[in-house]
Amino acid sequence: MRRWLCCLVILALAGCSKSSDNRRFGNNSIQISISSVVNGHPLVLKDSTYHNAIGEAFTVTTFRYYLSNFSLTTSTGSVTPLPNTYFLVNEADSNSRTLLITGVPNDAYAALNFLVGVDSLTQAGGPKDGALDVVNGMYWSWNSGYINAKFEGTSPVSTAPGHILQFHIGGFQAPYNTIRSVSLPLAQPQVWAGGAHLVKATADLYRWFNVPNAISFAKFYGTMEPDADAVKVADNYQQMFTITSITTP
Repeated sequence: MRRWLCCLVILALAGCSKSSDNRRFGNNSIQISISSVVNGHPLVLKDSTYHNAIGEAFTVTTFRYYLSNFSLTTSTGSVTPLPNTYFLVNEADSNSRTLLITGVPNDAYAALNFLVGVDSLTQAGGPKDGALDVVNGMYWSWNSGYINAKFEGTSPVSTAPGHILQFHIGGFQAPYNTIRSVSLPLAQPQVWAGGAHLVKATADLYRWFNVPNAISFAKFYGTMEPDADAVKVADNYQQMFTITSITTP
């Protein structure tokens, strides 16, 4: 009898340990698929003309940005950090618009959170490899910091040579910190208990030049340093993401 009791205790402890491991390491994955749009229209590099909120025409040749420091807010309000991964989303590379995060714990989730840009601690540590490699053209060696987001194009109203637009938005220190936190509510709490989950989202470039700071290309054709104008654009691109659907197994 005593031997049977010991066996039951051991099995119970093993079950608890497995449950704890699942919560700590997670057996869910999230694939985030991002589609780029401009005011609801699919973004096409170079060949399509769009208009900002005040009706000025523009084209797009480059659209890139960093996403990092992902976390999930549970239905009870606690925040679950996800494995720290840095993604460089590059419109010219369709593979870069699909982000995969593994090791997500089982729980009921109400919001997806992340940073647009590279966190200040990483930036202060100098250039890194992978998505953060300087060869990606998203690092200012002269300023020891990453370009958090980049848009380039043209507009007939731009007064720059060649009517170019160049918005290289960087800076991680006050008063010109352009890293922005984003929290996207899920349509309903997602009870995840294992498996692959697909989140589809849009990134709307139109919002870079709209709310809360309306930008006229005739007056402002870009910036390539941390400054007050870069901060205004950062306040705008904080608003550009929307979740369009979630598919769970």
